[in-house]
Amino acid sequence: MLARRDSAFGPEAVQRLNRAFQRAWRFVRRSGEADPASDEHSRTSIALHVMAIARTGENSVQRLAKAAIDRFRQQRALEDRRPDSKGG
Repeated sequence: MLARRDSAFGPEAVQRLNRAFQRAWRFVRRSGEADPASDEHSRTSIALHVMAIARTGENSVQRLAKAAIDRFRQQRALEDRRPDSKGG
């Protein structure tokens, strides 16, 4: 999933990114923070966060996953604060 989005990462980096993504996704899914109705959106969001963080030079799977979770939570908080089309 991650490799097709950004070919600038080498094979070893892609493996780390994938492991970080899997770790972050597993945590978010198990914690109930991901809306089951929008799993694809959540997965894509986490993948993009992992890649963005990796572009800063971070290469630790654990730190990539944690930072992606943190960014995902921040994004969800912002999305929850936005009024929706139903006046919410």
